[in-house]
Amino acid sequence: MGSFEVRVWSIRKRKGRSPFQLRWIVGDTPHAESFLTRALADSFRNKLLTAARAGEEFDAVTGQPVAWGREVSWHDHARDFAASRWARSAPGSRRTRAVALAAVTVALTAGKRGRPDVRVLRRALISWAYGPHGVPLVGPDGAVRPPQPLTPPADIAAALAWVARSSPPVAALRDLSTVRGVLDALTLNPDGNASAATTIATRRSLFYNAVGRAVELGLLGSNPLDAVQWTRPKMTQAVDRRVVANPTQVAAILAAVPHVAPKVGGGLVAFYGCLYYAGVRPSEAIGLAATDCELPKQGWGQITLGGSTPYTSVTWGDTGQSRERRSLKHRANGAVRVIPIPPQLVALLRHHQDTYGTAEDGRLFRTLHGGPLQSPVYGRVWRKARARALSRAQVASPLAKRPYDLRHACASLWLAGGVSVTDVAERLGHSVETLLKVYAACIDGNSDRNNALIAAALGGAADTANESATDSPVTSGNTPTEPNDQPKAA
Repeated sequence: MGSFEVRVWSIRKRKGRSPFQLRWIVGDTPHAESFLTRALADSFRNKLLTAARAGEEFDAVTGQPVAWGREVSWHDHARDFAASRWARSAPGSRRTRAVALAAVTVALTAGKRGRPDVRVLRRALISWAYGPHGVPLVGPDGAVRPPQPLTPPADIAAALAWVARSSPPVAALRDLSTVRGVLDALTLNPDGNASAATTIATRRSLFYNAVGRAVELGLLGSNPLDAVQWTRPKMTQAVDRRVVANPTQVAAILAAVPHVAPKVGGGLVAFYGCLYYAGVRPSEAIGLAATDCELPKQGWGQITLGGSTPYTSVTWGDTGQSRERRSLKHRANGAVRVIPIPPQLVALLRHHQDTYGTAEDGRLFRTLHGGPLQSPVYGRVWRKARARALSRAQVASPLAKRPYDLRHACASLWLAGGVSVTDVAERLGHSVETLLKVYAACIDGNSDRNNALIAAALGGAADTANESATDSPVTSGNTPTEPNDQPKAA
């Protein structure tokens, strides 16, 4: 039943988790909704008032404008959300978003009759419904291209048809128990095991943003995730100190690289050196060109990074290549990062250029056929070199297990050596806050010196105390105590 008679009261504050309550009446039916903050309550109240002043019809049952209750399914909304974010996202972010949206859809359709195998359903949602095969996509040039290919396999088509019929409307998310069930489902991997805390946080953030777009489109009055008492798992970003190799261990592994892979190993030594001596990310080193390097015959040089070349599936990218040139991580387009490099890396890069030359486009590191360096290649060579250079116990440990751990070793070396935190953050391309979160446990290279300083301070305090005890009487209150006075035994 609809009504055009709407009265909205002021916000009142009460005790409780969501203390700000808004009350209004549609016809003769009262309604109320609570919010975490006054700002959220004000926003919802303004939307109600705007709809009422515009003469919109209100639903007496839900208390909201009839237009808000349009039966848009969650599945259709998720497709729209994925498509709207495509052009502004990196390929990896596109896939992460599709996986998160698929997890929400799987949770919302749990228990529905006739549901296909979950593995088929997930594949249909990730690659077809919310990915490059399923929605019209807007490329970086603004051109809209249809999904490719247009005809899915039979099992995928059946799964997509089922989810189109079975997906609940977006309005179902007004039920906070439904929202809580989705959040709980996002904590699990498809195999039923618990997901990593960072993965859960990413999925929850994407779910929140998708629901936020529903609010923006008028499908919901407010974001229900704000009203759910749900505690996300604690995250740790700190680097495991056990992965950090010392300079001697790194030198031994680098020396072993040419021996374990005679064809490509020699051309990778300088690549690994960039990770260790300059702290660059592998995706940044892969795109490094000779023109980015200043390599004097003596002393320190420098490299200037102007972009990154991360790996991505051809399906999720825009160029049809497995690696696409993008801006530096967490930096605007066109931003550069200048990194001074020590003589050791200067020597490695000069030797690399003299011995192996560059690719046609000036890149230093490439495959045997001239293509972009691929992670399976440099990962496999690293594992072999590590096994040759380290002891059995070290090989079994997390020590320098991945090439990326060279970046961690570099940051730890700089911090332990006393380089300022701001300078280390700048060279690594981090914020100071992130640097401290990630490497706080590694800032201990001066522990012996710091312990000596503390001991000296404590020793000085003890000497002062002893001197005071010798020169001055010990007092209790205002009454002097004789030196020979001893407390009586209890």
